[in-house]
Amino acid sequence: MSFFKHLSLFQKIILGITTLLVLASLPIYAYKSVYQSNNSDFDVYYKASQRLNTTQSNNLYNLKLDGGSPFRYPPPTLIFFKPLAFLAHDLCRFFWFLAQWLSFAFGFYFLYLSLCLIKKNKHSAFWITTLSLLFVFRLCLDTFTIGQVSSLMFFGFSLGLWAYLKNKPWLAGAGVFIPTILKLSPGILFALFLTEKKIFIQKSLGCALAIFIIFNILLLLWLDLNYNQLQNLYTAWFSVVLQDASYFDASHYGSQSLKSFLLRSVNHDWITRPVANAMYFYISLLVCISILSIWFLKQAKDLRIKGMYFALALMACFWFMPETFKYSQTVLAFPIALILAGPIGTLELFSLLFCAFSISFAGLDIYGKVLFFWLQNTSMPFWASCFIGLILFKQILQKTIVAISMPWPSKSTHTEVSVIVPISLNNSLIHFKNLKTILLNLEIFLKQKYNNKFEFLFIHHGKNISEEHKNDLILENSTWIDLKANAQINLESWLAIRTGITHSKGKILYFINAEQPCETFFFQNAIKELKDGADFVRANRRFLESEFKIPVRVLPYVYGRHILALIFNSILKFCFGIVTSDSQSANFVINRSTALKIFSHLHLESFFCFTEISLLCEKQKLKVKDLPCRVIFLKEKRIKRILSEIFILLKDICILFWRNLNKYYDRFYNTSQKITADDWGMSQGVNNGILELAQLGVIKRVSLLANGPYLKHSLQELLNIKELETGLHFNITYGRPLSPKTRVPSLLQQKGPYKDYFYPASKLFLKVIRSIVTNKKALFQEIQIELEAQLNALKEQGVTVNYLDGHHHIHMLPGVITNCANILKGNVEIRFIRCPLDFKLFFTKKLPIVILSFLQKKNLKKYGFKTYSFVYPQISDFQDFGRYCQKISQTENAEILVHPAAKNEDTLEWKDSYNENRVHEYETLKKLWLISK
Repeated sequence: MSFFKHLSLFQKIILGITTLLVLASLPIYAYKSVYQSNNSDFDVYYKASQRLNTTQSNNLYNLKLDGGSPFRYPPPTLIFFKPLAFLAHDLCRFFWFLAQWLSFAFGFYFLYLSLCLIKKNKHSAFWITTLSLLFVFRLCLDTFTIGQVSSLMFFGFSLGLWAYLKNKPWLAGAGVFIPTILKLSPGILFALFLTEKKIFIQKSLGCALAIFIIFNILLLLWLDLNYNQLQNLYTAWFSVVLQDASYFDASHYGSQSLKSFLLRSVNHDWITRPVANAMYFYISLLVCISILSIWFLKQAKDLRIKGMYFALALMACFWFMPETFKYSQTVLAFPIALILAGPIGTLELFSLLFCAFSISFAGLDIYGKVLFFWLQNTSMPFWASCFIGLILFKQILQKTIVAISMPWPSKSTHTEVSVIVPISLNNSLIHFKNLKTILLNLEIFLKQKYNNKFEFLFIHHGKNISEEHKNDLILENSTWIDLKANAQINLESWLAIRTGITHSKGKILYFINAEQPCETFFFQNAIKELKDGADFVRANRRFLESEFKIPVRVLPYVYGRHILALIFNSILKFCFGIVTSDSQSANFVINRSTALKIFSHLHLESFFCFTEISLLCEKQKLKVKDLPCRVIFLKEKRIKRILSEIFILLKDICILFWRNLNKYYDRFYNTSQKITADDWGMSQGVNNGILELAQLGVIKRVSLLANGPYLKHSLQELLNIKELETGLHFNITYGRPLSPKTRVPSLLQQKGPYKDYFYPASKLFLKVIRSIVTNKKALFQEIQIELEAQLNALKEQGVTVNYLDGHHHIHMLPGVITNCANILKGNVEIRFIRCPLDFKLFFTKKLPIVILSFLQKKNLKKYGFKTYSFVYPQISDFQDFGRYCQKISQTENAEILVHPAAKNEDTLEWKDSYNENRVHEYETLKKLWLISK
């Protein structure tokens, strides 16, 4: 009773009314469902089950037998409907009603659990659940009367929502599978699951797929069908679905989908049927793309908004199903509950009341024929649902955030300001005399404010520049950097910008667009903003206060470009969340620390990189300030350049969309990640690279080759690093053994240039398989001998072996762990063993590693060894820094495998196939250190 003490008198009254309605409906609608319902959907299921039990599966999907209400659920659902015919018709009706009632009961229970997660208050969650039940109560009663499956769908949605918020992927997949197998369109929710972490995606989709396969197997066994008969069932079902327009009229007054509204408009001669069909297609496509864009481009701030993501899919099903009758509208309980769980403004209150009076209370027995049919024929329930959807979109867009990254360090330097000016003679729009005037004015200001602690960097590329042009731009402390070999690189390219960053020394960087340079007052104001805490200050040409100095002849052209730019930036704001109205500005002032952070992730190689910079600023939650400016623009672009830029724009916006979709700008390095470096002892270059990265704190674990020729090189320096874990990189595929060769002959090559060296991994795998098949233990005994020798060798050097992994992952070969378990358990320091199970390697040449790891994972648990989730970046990941950061950050507490080296080694006794790529890894990992400080 203490639970109800927290409820107000009004809440208690509403709760009492709802309880009485629910209890009264149970006997009334049980009687009504059994004895007074005619032509209900239940009868269709019952007739289908009878045909199944009389071996008439070929006639199951038959419009002639079923008439206007054919059985049209997919074949796997037959295992639920087949048992109906075992009972008498009336008794079966009663049990079907009871199943519906229980489905709603459990559905609202899981909705209550979801609200408990959102509100953190059981009393509020219970009250909101009560209101949502009351809101759709009449719709539930209609479901009982007609015998629909909406109750089962409601339960599946509710279970899926709770599991999604609770981060239980198996249950989420199972819950969403229920409505998906019945109506198909709810399958859009699996696209929502794709925005979650890898483990959630794998388990949720895997669960749904497993259930689908099991259902089909049960169907084959229960109905005693062969494969061809099952195929015929699917073909017949698909035919019925395609012919749905022949057995129902979507313009029926009771149907409240978008298609129904459009067809009623056709009946009133407001539009033609082709126009209605086109509108239905394009509106559905646009809204669905908008929903998917929100899912993939935005990050929910809290669980309520995350639940609204889920509810958006339900609204899409509500709007775009061919028919949406009252029994389909029970899903409104979810968005209603989520809206009630947050602040209620004027728009929210209006939408809820409009929805209540046009859907919840709009019964024929309450409103009368005239008002009831007017509401239905004017599609008021549809418009009410649109208002609910509008509220969802509004609150989601207001309450979403982008991923927050870690701060970057500043580089100490005596130079205060670096002015970076990319110059290209390929660009006919550059007016050198005008540019010189602006730079001279800037130079005067810099002398007054910073004395000589500034520099000008001119990044030249394109055609050869004349000495005359160089002399025009000679300033104090100026430096020319010539990139003319890269003649194809555009003026505002990433190469020119990155070159400026690399060669600059200033704490403040000022990038000037040579085409449209800003006058000095912009830089003066930008400096003030940086002192006030801004990270990035942009010259915004789209501000009302901004000014253009242009000839009259180009005025229409500049104005036209201005309008197009505003439209384009509005599109960018919708698609990517870029809030600035001038994402293409090439005049900006930035802190060095911010510049390092942004340009490390820069990927696009054209003028569109400035939009990428704007997106990075948004994603990294940097403090960005846009200021008005005065720019000078004297010439028009040539048609050839305009067409070239349009092509680049179309190409790069697709790249940007794809990278943003994959969250390459959202994920950043987390210093808690367990980055593990393999192959210590292989060469001096490998050791030096690993040692440096471990000292910087990037690498947290080091796996040592006990038989490596350079094991002792810098080993003591490595062991002096605090909190660094060390492990055995068990090796029986590279170099020579530590055991006497007479004790491990089966592991060694007996002839050729590499006699007495270990077999390569592929040949060793065949020998292991042969030993398992022939049940010979000699090979595994020799593996045990070499394992003990390598463990002892590390201990002799003072290495604490905290874990074990294998060179070429050889420890995952069948039988290795099983036969070596006792040795490993005897080394108490060994706390875990690597299990290199990364499903993203499934479609790569490393597929055998995935398969072996999957098979051995149970063995590791069986023998009590701890494992971590595993990420195996490929060389393509290291070549794209944003992609690499996204990959290593998507799984918490994962072991991330790397193979760095400070330099290539070409003189190794045993050839290293990965030699050149080790340096790429080293450089990328070094960059991680920069962004983590």
